[in-house]
Amino acid sequence: NATAIGIYLSGGSDATASNYALVSGNRVENITRHAASTASYTAGIAVADFANNATISNNTISGIYDAVPPSDLSFILAGIKLSGSENTSLFYNTVNLSGANLSTGVSNTAAISITGSAYLGLTAKNNVFANTITSKSGSQSFAICVAGTGMSNVSLNNNNYYVDGYNAQFAYMGGEIQDLAAWQTMSLQDANSISADPEFVDLNDYRPLTTSPLIGAGTPISGITTDMLGNARSSTAPTIGAYENGVVVGVPI
Repeated sequence: NATAIGIYLSGGSDATASNYALVSGNRVENITRHAASTASYTAGIAVADFANNATISNNTISGIYDAVPPSDLSFILAGIKLSGSENTSLFYNTVNLSGANLSTGVSNTAAISITGSAYLGLTAKNNVFANTITSKSGSQSFAICVAGTGMSNVSLNNNNYYVDGYNAQFAYMGGEIQDLAAWQTMSLQDANSISADPEFVDLNDYRPLTTSPLIGAGTPISGITTDMLGNARSSTAPTIGAYENGVVVGVPI
């Protein structure tokens, strides 16, 4: 298989086999694809066909790279990739794509990529979608990429979308979208979301500093009362991302 994925959800040919899967508390990192195919992809977590009603929460995703340029937006490198199924829920995940991609060709990337009708029933709240990865000139690094012209029946809010660097492009949906305000207008979503440097401890520690804009910027999610480390979530204004508590630099995890 020319595809490289950390966690893959699919029911194969049985439409109910993977329904209601729970993916929580994982560190998905250091995944690189070297296969020659331009019609395959790399992702931290991928939801494909027949995995309806999956909940993905309190995970961190980082260190995702691809040595081969994709043939189109359906195959771009992604932290989280939704390419099939319906009613996916994404809560309190931290996706951070950074560093230099390995491809020598033009290679777009996205912290979250949505293709086909995988947006149907999507709920995404309290996630960090950060992308500062650098690739060859002409590449684009999106926080969110929708390989279509629009979305319906979705609920996105209280997320942090952050891009920076040479290839930074905020989003894509039927065309390039320059910033959060334009994304809110185009998508009619993310009214309470932010676009800010998440201020992680460092490139290997994705806990927020005490000064981070993530702290208190989330919304309570029923049934999710602790973070990735088991710390209690605020019942009124939780932190966006996998970690609840802000820390001072130098405090061990």
